[in-house]
Amino acid sequence: MELQETSLKSLYFLLLSFSTFFCSIGYIIYFYVITKRKHLRRKYVWMTSLALADFFFALNLLPILISLVKDKWVFGIYGGLVNSILSLSSGFVGIAGAQGIAIHRHEVEQGKDAQTSQKFRIGMAWVTGIAMGVVPSLGIGHYEEATETSFGCLLDMSKSDLSSFIYMVACFGFFAVFPLWRMVTSYYKLIKMNKANWSVLVIPVVFVLCYAPFSVHALAAVKIPHHVPSELEIVLVHCGPKILIAFNPFMYVLTNTELLSAYKSVIVNGEDDSGADERKQE
Repeated sequence: MELQETSLKSLYFLLLSFSTFFCSIGYIIYFYVITKRKHLRRKYVWMTSLALADFFFALNLLPILISLVKDKWVFGIYGGLVNSILSLSSGFVGIAGAQGIAIHRHEVEQGKDAQTSQKFRIGMAWVTGIAMGVVPSLGIGHYEEATETSFGCLLDMSKSDLSSFIYMVACFGFFAVFPLWRMVTSYYKLIKMNKANWSVLVIPVVFVLCYAPFSVHALAAVKIPHHVPSELEIVLVHCGPKILIAFNPFMYVLTNTELLSAYKSVIVNGEDDSGADERKQE
């Protein structure tokens, strides 16, 4: 897919720049804080997994930003293929991470020994996400080919064959509907247990706002091949998943009192593991 209108290219460039900048800043702060809190490193492994996935996704936005400035895709066909695979894989891993954070948080509050299975689940999230990102190279679904003014669409939605439909349905079911259901149910149970307030539902709401337009558009594109979307529609639909990574590092902190307290003590007070959090753990 291509963008020809200069104003929309500028808007898209600003949105992706915003996303890359705030994702990077947010997670740099996160990693700084957890280096000062050893017990948080062990407890928030799912959050660290999400941070790595989002950071990899942000790195894959850089070639798109460069191409928007150059007004053409400058990394060749294989560069476009690599960008599609890495972006899809890190995106899927990030979605699995968002789901894992919600489930793990609920299990911990239930008193379950969630730590023992945590690393295995995270490993499976990465394996599954990477596998799903590679699947189109096996003939199920299609990557978008790099064009002169490619703006970074990862999947070719102009093809309405059966393999595209199967891939889109699988993505929609396993990386949209199911994660959203697990997030909503887990956070709602936390609210009912008085272990979280209603603000935690901001996380699934923002997830829906960012992914629902793209998911519906992708499913409709493979079933209604004659529909030609406007450039504004293309920008609005495709920017959602790309800007979600800018919100993640802040949403998960602001809706978690333990992380928020650690941020305040480390950043404002300059405390480290010898401070109050470490004594509290003992």
